[in-house]
Amino acid sequence: MKQSLFIAVLMISQVGVSFSKESGTQSVSGLMDQVNRYCSEEGSSHSARCLRAYFAYRCTVNFIATDPLYLDDCISATSTLTEVLDLTQMPNDSEVTGDLQLRQVAFSRLLVKTFLVPSTVFKKKMDQLEQSFTDSYEFNRPHSLWMQVLNESNWNREAALEKMVTWFQDFSEPFYLWLVSTQAKQSKNQWKRETLSANAESLYSFHHLLIENRIKQNLNPAYRLYPEVKGANHLSPLAHHFYTPAYLALKLKQLGYSKEVAFYAAFLFNSSYEFIKLDSKMGTKRWPLQDPLPFHPVKYALQVEKIYTGYIGALYGVGMSDKALNFQYFSKRLAADPSGFVSSVHHSGF
Repeated sequence: MKQSLFIAVLMISQVGVSFSKESGTQSVSGLMDQVNRYCSEEGSSHSARCLRAYFAYRCTVNFIATDPLYLDDCISATSTLTEVLDLTQMPNDSEVTGDLQLRQVAFSRLLVKTFLVPSTVFKKKMDQLEQSFTDSYEFNRPHSLWMQVLNESNWNREAALEKMVTWFQDFSEPFYLWLVSTQAKQSKNQWKRETLSANAESLYSFHHLLIENRIKQNLNPAYRLYPEVKGANHLSPLAHHFYTPAYLALKLKQLGYSKEVAFYAAFLFNSSYEFIKLDSKMGTKRWPLQDPLPFHPVKYALQVEKIYTGYIGALYGVGMSDKALNFQYFSKRLAADPSGFVSSVHHSGF
């Protein structure tokens, strides 16, 4: 227990900021301003280091009193998750959450590998996806994007999730900008430059189609972005909230972590991202050093929906989607005790 706490405190110290003082007391708000600036610095590895520190701290806060034996696994799994994410920092002035500028591109090496296929082949694939969407959306023809990709991946769930997590890692398209402005421009290989740019454009077109129509999952019986999960509803149309936790949970499980730990680490990742936004909307600066305050689930329904989508995705990643809570129950519990509920839900039925 003492060793785990020491590790978490040590990792927090590696972030490179010190507590500021106000009237002889620690100022969490002042600290978080410094942490956010540090973690957003362009062209550095700070993002991954900050994530490891955040997660180690949250694992410690959440489990040192209630489940100390779980603590070491939690810290180990979240550290491994950060490695799997393979983050790269880049400027992204278009998206600012409070004082935190979000500049991370995930799965960097996998992303380049996925996009380095002949542009004619990639465009044909995107055109097929667009046509399937249009037929389903305009003519109410049943279609599942997930089943289409799974089928084309020879029913290999990992290969299908790998495609989805790179294609749809974030609908704000930081990876699109990164591919075009950084990878394509800096490459000395003309074929690579042209291929990355062309394929990024093809995917952006499909992204725009989905964003423009804002498909509401499990309320539209025709077109589906995700695998069907019995009892799950009110899933976000922003696909990275499902597929990123699903892929991360699957990879952690493959790396030897238990279903419980793999699920929790992936769920914590998605929830933490939304807790930052929730903090900003509520005008507070608590996360990750303090638990989020209770909130009204209807007023902040967008954040609840995204957190719930990540919860369903993480469950799917470890093959436990049959244990999913319904949205109404989930949202009430989450709003009443945000951090406590996130930390307890992995015990339900595993």
